[in-house]
Amino acid sequence: MEEQLTTEGKKLRVGQHFRHSVIEPVVVGSQIVIPVGSPAMGEVTEVRNKGI
Repeated sequence: MEEQLTTEGKKLRVGQHFRHSVIEPVVVGSQIVIPVGSPAMGEVTEVRNKGI
């Protein structure tokens, strides 16, 4: 993850995008399809704040 995600302050929202990068190659069969260091984007699909 290149950005910290936290529910603190209730700033995290569904639909929010964040950046991360690949730390291990993604391999299909014997072929590397996504090399180490490749940038990637994610999207928050659900948020659950801590409850009492």
